[in-house]
Amino acid sequence: MFRSSLAMALAFAVAAPFAHADTARPSLSFLTALGGSVREPVIDASGFVYVPTGAVVTAWDLRQPGAPVRLGDTGAQPTTGKITALTRRGAWLYASWTRYDGTDAGVAVYSLADPAHPQLVREINDYTDEDFRYVTTIVAAADRLYLFDQENGLFVGNLSDPARPTFTRTLPTGTGFGYAYAHGNHLYAIGRNWLGGTMLQIYDITQPDLPLAAGLGGYDGFNDFRLKLAPPLAVGFGLAIDVHDVSDPWQPVDRGMVESPVALNGAVVGTHAYSLGMDGIDVWTLANPDAPAFVAHSTIDAFATDEAVPFGNAGLLAFSRADRLLHVDVGTPAQPRRSSTTLLSPLARNHRSTAPSWKAVDGVKLWKAGSGVLPFMYWADEVIVQAQPETTIGGQFQVTLEDGTTVWLNDPSSLRFPARY
Repeated sequence: MFRSSLAMALAFAVAAPFAHADTARPSLSFLTALGGSVREPVIDASGFVYVPTGAVVTAWDLRQPGAPVRLGDTGAQPTTGKITALTRRGAWLYASWTRYDGTDAGVAVYSLADPAHPQLVREINDYTDEDFRYVTTIVAAADRLYLFDQENGLFVGNLSDPARPTFTRTLPTGTGFGYAYAHGNHLYAIGRNWLGGTMLQIYDITQPDLPLAAGLGGYDGFNDFRLKLAPPLAVGFGLAIDVHDVSDPWQPVDRGMVESPVALNGAVVGTHAYSLGMDGIDVWTLANPDAPAFVAHSTIDAFATDEAVPFGNAGLLAFSRADRLLHVDVGTPAQPRRSSTTLLSPLARNHRSTAPSWKAVDGVKLWKAGSGVLPFMYWADEVIVQAQPETTIGGQFQVTLEDGTTVWLNDPSSLRFPARY
């Protein structure tokens, strides 16, 4: 009964009328996936940068930072869920992914035999038998993969066969860490607790298969809205520049703090911290960790930066929710200089003026029928299908739902329905 009602509701939800099903008309076939929320990239020493957005990894050539080149992406092989983290070991990339509803999660394995074109080899989602899974981050260290599932704990992946890692749960306690980094014989996991505070948990991996919880730090979630690891320091960005000493992994120590303009992100390059805020970039010296001090302000537009990371010894990369990739030259720390700005997604480059709403949590999946392209978008717990005038003039598309309901979508029109029913 419900499914029949759903089909009727869909018919009234579309701006233009549907035609009756016709088996002679073309069905939709998957074309590619584009965009989505950005996560921290993997940066190769040669200047290649691998950027995860939504369910896709894109390879960029930044050997000339002033002229970034987009090499290729895995849009034809998207992950089953949104990518939460990306890490590298040798000629392999590993992406942790999860579905927003916790029904599925795992690891995508990519070959870098051709560094310019990562190839998905397989997805692994049998790392645990638990029904509810939510992988938040992954990091490679000590010839292992360390997978964090906020509901099921910390898993260690054996990489004796790098194309097919196998996982063992080592710490059963659930973890809610969104970022994990490796330095020496330690892992540094950073996240937020249920009260909004920022957490730093350090693990000793001297015995790689038996990680041991070491030091723990708890910080103000406003001052340390984003906490960045820069051994031997960890620096918080938010309403302050908050410096912590992690040289002793068993006992993190608070050092200096200075109030700052609001910053949603930041990066540490050398002895300077760069906070990216609403109206530019502020530069701070960390030469004396007990007394961080303001150096300069730059009007470089860094609004809505979701991720910021060092790039070499004299640069930083910023990735914004406006789909921008920004390279900033900080060779002269007090005088940051924007050397390049480019758009992350080809869809954003081609259709920004008429299709600003394409971006979604899990990215966009494009489907084609004949010569047209039809965006298929996940948003929260709904799916939105939209025929866009710039890509489908005069088009008509068949959409088949999971229950077998067939709907014809005219251009320009759209439909909305629950992702699960």
